[in-house]
Amino acid sequence: MSITACLSHKEDVDGILSAVLIKAAFNAKTIILVDYPNIISTLDKLAAADFLPKLDRIFVSDLGLSKKNEGDFIEIVGKIISNGAKVTYIDHHDLNRESIIALKKIGVLLIHSVEECSSVQIYNKFKKKLKPHAAFFAAASSLTDYMENKPIASAIVSRYDRQFLMLESTVLSYMISAKQHDDKFLIELVNFLSGMKYPHDIEGGLCI
Repeated sequence: MSITACLSHKEDVDGILSAVLIKAAFNAKTIILVDYPNIISTLDKLAAADFLPKLDRIFVSDLGLSKKNEGDFIEIVGKIISNGAKVTYIDHHDLNRESIIALKKIGVLLIHSVEECSSVQIYNKFKKKLKPHAAFFAAASSLTDYMENKPIASAIVSRYDRQFLMLESTVLSYMISAKQHDDKFLIELVNFLSGMKYPHDIEGGLCI
């Protein structure tokens, strides 16, 4: 049985909905949400001997790299791959050419463009594995990342009433911000939305 994990950004809509899309497309059993200072330490735990044998595939989404951590990131991902797990890295932040070459060399499936937010890239790549409702998550992410006018995003956003999309994405952004230090809530949020629900379906969502 294939076991999939997703490591994604916890601080904004694009990161949360990237995890939602990966969970929905690949039935990811393990969802881990992190902020930037904890990328390397969390990834290192995934590479630990007692954890790694349980995982067949790891997605890392919406977590941009910097000169400070890219070396460690590539090293740890290389260790994970050498132990038999597949790694897919999906992001829209700047990534230098040397890191792109290094990631591909060690076997990472790299889905990277600065032209579209992470959720749009995930949706566009794996939409055959997703229900039609999943397009909403890509649209909401592009709106909150101010990337709704990009080529792929604009086509997705045009399917929705703009006021509806703005309301839903703003509600979700508020929930994520208000519960930023409540990892249990954020994981439950990913699990709930992956059932193809809207933010307004969350009971008491605006009362948190």
